[in-house]
Amino acid sequence: MEVAHEPIDVQAGETLDFIVDIDRELNSDQFDWEIEITQPGSESAQRWNSTKDFPVPPNPELTPLEQLVQVLFCSNEFLFVD
Repeated sequence: MEVAHEPIDVQAGETLDFIVDIDRELNSDQFDWEIEITQPGSESAQRWNSTKDFPVPPNPELTPLEQLVQVLFCSNEFLFVD
C-alpha cells in the first residue's frame, strides 16, 4: 500500500510520528507497514526506509532457566497482586 502525502517541512530536532490502526487485522502490536521518507529538492535525494535502515534483530533463544523464569512470571501468582 502506498500513501502519498504533500511535502511536510521538518526542522532538525523535530519528530515525525506515524500512527497506524488497522483494527482487527493485526495482533499484539504488529507493525507491517514499510515507510519510506524522501528528502526532495536535491540532486541526490536522501531516502530513509523503515525496513532497510532500522532492521529488527531476531529474538534470541531462551535458555532453560530463562524459560522457567518466563513461565513463573506468567503464572497466576505473579499476575495478580493481593
